[in-house]
Amino acid sequence: MIAAAAAVLALLAPAAPVAVADGADAAPAVPVGAATAPGNAATVPGSAAAGPVGEGAGPVGEGAVGPSAPIVGGDPFYLDGRRCVVGFNAKTSTGAHRLLVSGACTGSSRAIDVILPPKGSTSTPLVRGPGGTITVRGVRQAPVGAAVCASGPTTGWRCGTIQAKNVTITFPGGTLYGLTRTSICSEPGDHGRPVMAGDQAQGITVGGSGNCTSGGTTYFMPLPPTLSAYDLTLHTA
Repeated sequence: MIAAAAAVLALLAPAAPVAVADGADAAPAVPVGAATAPGNAATVPGSAAAGPVGEGAGPVGEGAVGPSAPIVGGDPFYLDGRRCVVGFNAKTSTGAHRLLVSGACTGSSRAIDVILPPKGSTSTPLVRGPGGTITVRGVRQAPVGAAVCASGPTTGWRCGTIQAKNVTITFPGGTLYGLTRTSICSEPGDHGRPVMAGDQAQGITVGGSGNCTSGGTTYFMPLPPTLSAYDLTLHTA
C-alpha cells in the first residue's frame, strides 16, 4: 500500500553535502544518510531495530519533475526535505517503474526502501560512472575480495574491495543484518550510493566510517533480498 502522505520527489543538481560523523570501525557504524533539508544538521531516524528488508508499507512518495526526465543511479534528489541519492531503477511484475533508495532517505529503519518515481520520468538501466554512465547488466553478487565501486554525488566514482559479507552493524536508529563491508571510502552526501562490480549491481550504501582522505570503510545492503521481498526486477540492458 502506498503511504497516505504524498512525498515530494524532485531531481536536483548536486547540493551542499550533509554532515556525516566519522567513527572507528570497531565502534557502532555511522549512517551515511538520514539527511534533512540543506543547512540543517544531519539526523538519524529514531526507530526501533530494523526488521526484515521489505517489511512494512509499500512504495512511498510521488512527485513531479520534467516530462521524460531520465532517472540515473548516483544522482541526488530530495524526498520530503531529505537529500537522497538514487540507488537503482527497478520494475514490478506488471512493468511499473520503482526506485530503490536507502531507508535513511525515507526515514525508515529498513536498509533499502522502494519509492515511486516522479510522474513523467523515465527509468534507465544506468549508473553514473567515470566520465559518463555505466549500463547495469545484472545483479550477480561478487565474492569477498572482488573489486567494487560506488557512485555518489559528493565523491563521484570510488572503488575498493569486498572485505566481508553477512555483517551486522548497529546504528543509532537500530541494527542492520546481512550487510557487505568494503574498503570504498565515503564522504558527507554519499548516503544511498549504488554499488557496482563491473556491470553487475551489488547494493546500496547504508553506512561507513572514515573519509576519502585517510581512507575508510563502507557498508552496503545487497539488492537480492529487497528485490525478492517486493517482487521486483532490476532495470537492466
